[in-house]
Formats: sequence, C-alpha cells, structure tokens
Amino acid sequence: MTGKKEFEIFDKWASTYDKSIRIAEKNNDWLYKDYTNILLAIREEVRERLTPRKNTLILDIGSGTGNLIFLMVSAGYKTIGVEPSPKMREEIMKKSQNISVVPGTFLSLPFENNSVDGIVSSYAWHHLSSKEKLKSIGEMRRVLKKNGIIVIADLMFLNPAEKKKTIGVLKSKNLQDVIEDIESEAYGYVNSLFRKFTDLGFKIKSKQLTELVWLLGATPSA
Repeated sequence: MTGKKEFEIFDKWASTYDKSIRIAEKNNDWLYKDYTNILLAIREEVRERLTPRKNTLILDIGSGTGNLIFLMVSAGYKTIGVEPSPKMREEIMKKSQNISVVPGTFLSLPFENNSVDGIVSSYAWHHLSSKEKLKSIGEMRRVLKKNGIIVIADLMFLNPAEKKKTIGVLKSKNLQDVIEDIESEAYGYVNSLFRKFTDLGFKIKSKQLTELVWLLGATPSA
C-alpha cells in the first residue's frame, strides 16, 4: 500500500485517528490491544541499545499523528517523523510546532547514507507488500549508521502456519472484521524477515507482544 490513492485513506482518517485508537485499545481490540504499551516497548528497546546524546537522530517511519515521536522525544531523542499523508503531518503539527516531520516512505527516505542513529516504526510496515517490506530493509540499512538500531512493532505472524491458526481462532470468535483486515493487508512473517535482515548484515531479535503484534530489533553486525 504505497500509492497516492492509498495515502488518501489516511488523510481521511487523520482527524479521528487518535480517538479511534483510544476506543479500540479500551475495548481490548485484537488489532490495537495494548497499543500504548507497545509504543513504550519500542522506546525501551531503543533505550537499552542507544544512549540519547546531543546529535542522536531517530526517524519514525509512518508516524501517523506522532504518538511514537512524542514518546521518543520525551526520552531525550531528537526524532524526525517520516509520514506520506499530508493530513497526518498536519495533525502532528497541531500537537506541537517543535516537531519535525517530512514526506517520505519506507521505500524512499529523504536522508543521506549513514546519517541516522536509529529508526522506529509502529503499525505502519504491514501496509507494504511482502516484496516492498524486503526492499524497505535495504533502504533503512542505507540511511542507518553502522552502530545504529532499527525497532519495529507491527502486525505480523511467525510463519504461514501461525497465520492460519490465528485466523481459525478468529473465526471461532466470529471476528470476521479482524479476518478481513488481515486478508486485506500483507502482514509479514517474522521468520522470513529475520532471514532478510540477516542477509543484509544485521543481528536481529524478536518478541511477541500480543496475538497479532511482534517487535523486531535489529542492529548492523559489522
């Protein structure tokens, strides 16, 4: 999901995004269960590996309304949002004029090679196709410094068998809307993404946070 038409969906959602996420989290929604804790888990994973210094720079790709950006800034990191939706960018600026946010995507980051210390992302990567996800790892690797870190929390499955099993559980609970969301997006497979990160010279670890959300942490191995 990387075309202009798809981004228009997020333009329409921008003004009500935060409210809808709060309601979903409160209702223990399968997709947004523990949303706040998931964002905190991203921040803590970065803090374990990267000490904030004066010139430490973090990118938040697919920033939405900036919820993760503000958490990173509160921990002392200079954080720039990368968000393709103009309306989402406007929502960030309504919250604070001191936050930097630029147009861009996972596949086209407007930054120089080896120029950022860290990359974070939440609930955005699943909008890319399987091939685009693999391509995006290379693009993130391009802009990342050799001692940098990538931390992504998103909707994904360990492997195709786990996806099939989860859909079976959802069917038993009559959660057809969640199944439709899963089938309309390209949720990644942790195992195949592991291999791609490794092929590009990363050390990678994963942690399952909810039934549908995994956290991946990657650092260049050399």
